[in-house]
Amino acid sequence: MKRFCLFIFLSLFYTGISASPYENREHFLQAYEQIKKGDVTSFYMLSDELKNYILYPYLEHAYLKKNIETVKDTELIIFLKRFSNSVLANDIRDEWIERLATRKSWERIISYYVDNSSKLKTRCFYNEALVRTGQTKRGFKEGKAIWMTKNSLPDECDGLTKVLRRNHQLSADDYWQRIALLMDNNKVSVANKLSQRLPALEQKLFKNWKAVHNKPAKYLPRYLSSEFTIVDTAHSRNIITDGIKRLAKSKQETPENLWRRLKNLYQFTDKEMGDVESYIYARAARNHKVESLPYLSKIPSHTRSENANI
Repeated sequence: MKRFCLFIFLSLFYTGISASPYENREHFLQAYEQIKKGDVTSFYMLSDELKNYILYPYLEHAYLKKNIETVKDTELIIFLKRFSNSVLANDIRDEWIERLATRKSWERIISYYVDNSSKLKTRCFYNEALVRTGQTKRGFKEGKAIWMTKNSLPDECDGLTKVLRRNHQLSADDYWQRIALLMDNNKVSVANKLSQRLPALEQKLFKNWKAVHNKPAKYLPRYLSSEFTIVDTAHSRNIITDGIKRLAKSKQETPENLWRRLKNLYQFTDKEMGDVESYIYARAARNHKVESLPYLSKIPSHTRSENANI
């Protein structure tokens, strides 16, 4: 009998007794706290008991992310293989690629990058890596598409911007195109910083745009005056159309009459006119100005924007 009891004791000692769900949860929370504190030794002791716990991958993810600067690449690779195509793996891959970028390990970035990465900074690192390893055709094309955004770019994309600029991939027209996107999205400070890359005379034109954007009621009527000399270009027309939209957005101003006068002085394209008129007349209609409906209906379908669909 004593031998039988000893056998049972040793079996339990070496195989372990399954912890209850409550105990597993408590150990998980304790291990997670140790990760936050940076206590790796205690984490390892606690995590050994949780290898088969359903939430263990989240614990391992937290440990790797907390120690991304010091863990071995082999640990990261093993994790990525075990949980490939998971949210956890994608997050660790993004963090790892950022670490590789700081080390200028461009070839390794290309090797471990996956196309479904949702983080903009990771896509920037990847396309910078393409350019720096000689795969310029794809790197320039995809990199420029990332750069051409209506939003600000994270600091991690500065390297990509530099290689595009250094390789003469960003022209003055490209800067103006992105400035227009930014101004339409009311990202004035980002557009202002970008304008510093323009030639001196064009920087002055952007200052006019900024004035019209911020105070359209005050500065836009100047474009009716013969004393105010401005060349009719796509850039100057962008200033006017942006100002008209800004006026329409203001409840205190009605831009319809001003727009009708301005469009007779400048050679607006059909698309430019359709975009502006879709915006101002649809907005007026939503504000219950029934007199705007005939104008709205006259906008050709091929130039009408989504704003006109009310």
